[in-house]
Order: sequence, then structure tokens, then C-alpha cells
Amino acid sequence: MLYYGFYNTPLLETAKGHDELSPGFIDDSMMLVIGNNLKECHEKLKDMMESPGGGFEWSHTHNSPFEISKIVLMNFPHSYRDETPGDLILNKPNSDGMVSFNSIRAVNSYKYLGIIFNPGLKWTLHHAKVTASATFRSSQIWRVSKLASGMSASGVRQLYNTVAVPGFTYGAEVWYMSLFKTSEEGKTRGSMAITSKLKTVQRKVAITITGAIRTMAGDVIDAHTNILPVDLLFNKVLFRAVMCLCSLPPSHPLHNIIHTADRCKVK
Repeated sequence: MLYYGFYNTPLLETAKGHDELSPGFIDDSMMLVIGNNLKECHEKLKDMMESPGGGFEWSHTHNSPFEISKIVLMNFPHSYRDETPGDLILNKPNSDGMVSFNSIRAVNSYKYLGIIFNPGLKWTLHHAKVTASATFRSSQIWRVSKLASGMSASGVRQLYNTVAVPGFTYGAEVWYMSLFKTSEEGKTRGSMAITSKLKTVQRKVAITITGAIRTMAGDVIDAHTNILPVDLLFNKVLFRAVMCLCSLPPSHPLHNIIHTADRCKVK
């Protein structure tokens, strides 16, 4: 992982303007641009890939040819009224001196670093993935917790907290919103749908651990099992992420952004 930091540095520095960004992690990288319209964004992306010192030049000088089939384009329009341009056309120089023309079609969803994004930044697809992952892991826990030959209750609880919980809370600071009320009698807002689904999954795990009857109240069985309710569990995960962001040193690129955000109420 450390060597990738040196190897990919020129690629991560292809962003030159204030409205360009080229982050990456290990061998996964992306290029983000901001413009007045999607056509302008396509032109900036094309320039970042084809200009001297851009993506294609890095690919040639570092002996790491891009596989065009793995390059994905995703548009993030301001509103549904924005005009969507055609495919992104990239002119890729080849080793024989020729130039190949490649058309990159926009996609409606894509998984990057384990999180599924879509143009509207709606997390329905990722919520389905999280629910499926939590259900699968809970079923595996049930298989190893049989009363006759399975693990002890404390062992099953530890297995759930160390394997299942990190699995379905991964990246929660991106796709999960804490539950809150605008007033005492107001409607609860936030990620209600995914919270309800995960409560059902966790309830089955808690019943497996304690051997309680299936009609027992969910909050009571969570207390007896000594595991956090789902909403409080995610609050703990989000709080930990916020603490990590607030403790970044001044030399970190996110330091100024975080200290600007803490002066106002973020949506």
C-alpha cells in the first residue's frame, strides 16, 4: 500500500484547477470536475486525460496501460432539466504512435470502494446491498450458534460485533443519516427505511444469542443481549468518523474544509 502512494502520485496530481479533483486509494482512482453544465464537465475530463501530464501520459510513462473497458463515466446534473450530453470521447495514444478513439458511456450506478453511487446520490441500491450483507452474515452466525454444538452466547455476540457490524456499517458516514425530529411531536427523519430493515436482522441475531421467545420486544432483547440498538450503533459509527475528521492535522487537505463546515449547520 505504501508503494502505491509513490507510484500513483503523478496520477493524483492531474487536477490543476480549483474545480478539478483527482483522489484515489491504492489502485482505484477517480477524476471529478465541476462546471456550469455537463458538456463543460466532459471537456474538462477529456483535458485531464489527454493533456500533457494527464492520465494517458501517466499510463504510458509508468507502464500501466489503462483498460478502457474499466473506465466509467457518471454524470451528476444539477437538476433533471439539465441537458445530458453524449458519450465521452477519449483519444488514447498507443505505443505504435497511433491514436485510438474510445467512447465512454455514462452509467446509472457504480460501486466505488464498496459504496454504490448513482447520479442523484440516492442510496437505495446501496441500502439493498447492506441489507443483503447483514442478512447473509446473520444467517452464518445462526449456523455456528447451535445449542448442541455451537459457540457460547458471549462468543456469538463477539462474532456479531467484530464481523457482522463492521460489514454492514462500512462507509456509513457517506450513505447513512442519523434519525432526528424537527420538533417533539414531529415526524422522525433520516435513514428510516434501512434502519427498520437492519433492526429486523439484528433482532434475529439477538434471539439466536439469548434463545429468547420470538415475541419479546426488540429493545428489551437488545438490552439482554448487550448489543446497541441499530440507530445508536450508527450514531456511534458516525461519531467516530467525525472525531477522526476533527483531529486531522492542518497539513491535511480536508482540514480547512472541516473547520469551515463546523461553523454552520450542515444539511
